[in-house]
Amino acid sequence: ICNMEEPLEIPILSDLTMVLGSISQ
Repeated sequence: ICNMEEPLEIPILSDLTMVLGSISQ
């Protein structure tokens, strides 16, 4: 289960980063 959770967190973090980046712009 842990192995499946780790890869799922990566896309979520990248999405949040893009959202924060667009907001700052």
